[in-house]
Amino acid sequence: MTNTWKLLTPLLAGVAASTPLLSSACEPVPQLVMDTVQAKHISLIGESHGTKETPQAFYNLVCNVLEKAPNEPLTVGFELSAIKDIELTDQASLDSWLTADDEWVAPHDGRSSEAMYQLLKRMVQTKQIHPNLSILLFNEPTGNRDKLMANNIISAYHGQKMLLLAGNFHTQLKQTDNPDFANAPAPMGSYIFTQYPQQTTSIVISYGGGTQWAWGDEGKGVYSVGKSKLTQPLQARILNAAEAARTGYDMAWNVGEVHASYPHIHTEADDSARMPTKG
Repeated sequence: MTNTWKLLTPLLAGVAASTPLLSSACEPVPQLVMDTVQAKHISLIGESHGTKETPQAFYNLVCNVLEKAPNEPLTVGFELSAIKDIELTDQASLDSWLTADDEWVAPHDGRSSEAMYQLLKRMVQTKQIHPNLSILLFNEPTGNRDKLMANNIISAYHGQKMLLLAGNFHTQLKQTDNPDFANAPAPMGSYIFTQYPQQTTSIVISYGGGTQWAWGDEGKGVYSVGKSKLTQPLQARILNAAEAARTGYDMAWNVGEVHASYPHIHTEADDSARMPTKG
């Protein structure tokens, strides 16, 4: 699922990045989302990268799952690249990983946003309270990315609950006839679903309009985000059979209006860029 994007003139990234983005409170999520996640072992959460609100929603989901089952093993996973010999367990390891991972320097496609950094920071803080929490970085930057990412997830799965955040193409459970993905390879979710059909679900994050930082047709910058036709803001619903077949998802969860989250490590070009706007 994609939104119709229109490139907008960005604000100063340095100002935006300095604003606290994630609340530390465990805010509620729709009961339908909780029921679905609790019923499955592997929950794929599909997003459009580069918003403030999706990382907050994912944090709230993790927080609520841990509240319900504080002693159960839980793996949270992200479409970010692992660095050899660095496991995210605390702030020091997060700092070392961030320094070693070139993807946080460029190019910025939304996965290296300030909101994502704040989410990772919350995750390592949460791990200090819940040692049963593990953090998986499953991205593969080259090759057949989707198959390789699925292999990383399958290798890490040993019956525990997994909450996995990735771009919304990757989290589809099957190839669809969506023209936006006409020439795309089989999505990551299809490999996982094939191996664990009873344990796997896919929830797509939808939006009530707004903006995102993305690397789109006109380069990197702030793009507009369309309003979802699947769900109303701040609601979730199970997709019917036709919708699931068309989109590849089981459920849509609308987090409302969203706002662009700028790169955590931004350059002077990011700060001063004035992106062209489609007419």
